[in-house]
Amino acid sequence: METILASAAIAAIISVTGTIVLNIYLNRKTFKNDYFKIIIQKRIETYELLEDQISILKLSVINNDGRNDSPYHQIFSMGTKHLLISTQNLVLANGKSVWLNMKTNNKMTELVQLGNAIGLNSLNDSDLIDAGRKHYWKIAQLRDELEILIQKDILTLYDFSQMIKRKLEDPRIHSTSRT
Repeated sequence: METILASAAIAAIISVTGTIVLNIYLNRKTFKNDYFKIIIQKRIETYELLEDQISILKLSVINNDGRNDSPYHQIFSMGTKHLLISTQNLVLANGKSVWLNMKTNNKMTELVQLGNAIGLNSLNDSDLIDAGRKHYWKIAQLRDELEILIQKDILTLYDFSQMIKRKLEDPRIHSTSRT
């Protein structure tokens, strides 16, 4: 009888221990999956900001007023206030660049720098269309290149660790002196 009780006790201890170990393993796995869901969601949100900006930059206008038939993006015809509101997604995505692939981030930065070089914050409404005409092809090129990079990134959006490793291996990150 004692042997049966001892065997039952040992079986119960082994069963409880196995259950505890399995629960710990499953909880860690669940935590890791939840963590990656949050990271992927943050990446998706940042890429959606860029996607919205690309959509805005796809609308073009050509005036047939006899003076200048050069194309420009529609956002340049809506006034400075509207232009700044329309480029807000680009500014927000720039602030969340940690979630972007390095090449995508670099292309987005080129677009932001072009906007700064144009002086979008300081132009008056009448100068916007001229600036839009002058920089139409460069903006269109950057927009198209950014869209292609986003399409490529979507294929590996889940692979955050590889993306971070590539960023950390970038020599530009390590070239600045830290004092």
